[in-house]
Amino acid sequence: MIYIERKERFSAAHQLYNPNWSDEQ
Repeated sequence: MIYIERKERFSAAHQLYNPNWSDEQ
């Protein structure tokens, strides 16, 4: 559970700096 939560937070932070990251997902 914690792993998924951290991953989601990381993804959100990554999108802020890298809007194109969503395309990679």
